[in-house]
Amino acid sequence: MDKSEPIQLLVLRDQRDISLPVVDPRLVDPAYAPELDEVDRAALGVTDDDSVGWLSILTVQNDPFKVTANLLGPIAFNPRTGAARQVLLSQSGYAAAHPLGDGRLLMGSEVDHARSYATV
Repeated sequence: MDKSEPIQLLVLRDQRDISLPVVDPRLVDPAYAPELDEVDRAALGVTDDDSVGWLSILTVQNDPFKVTANLLGPIAFNPRTGAARQVLLSQSGYAAAHPLGDGRLLMGSEVDHARSYATV
């Protein structure tokens, strides 16, 4: 993934033809502060939340054009090993379809490409 762009395509390692648009959730909500439970930390091989990377999956709707980020079920990953898993932050108050608002993250991004191929 090219970290210079806010929106990336997360490509499956074993199925390179499958990808998901993702964004660092702190770009969507600067106060975003998820916490992992002990089971998820152990599965990722991390000892604290500071050593975890986060990605939110984006949903692109074509008509009317709307992009939302899943802040409720982000992908947590270990940047050192690449181990990752989707987690559910059930008591967090975060939304599964948080609107991206004014579109600043969308300028010059993969979403423009996704929009041109979206179907209703």
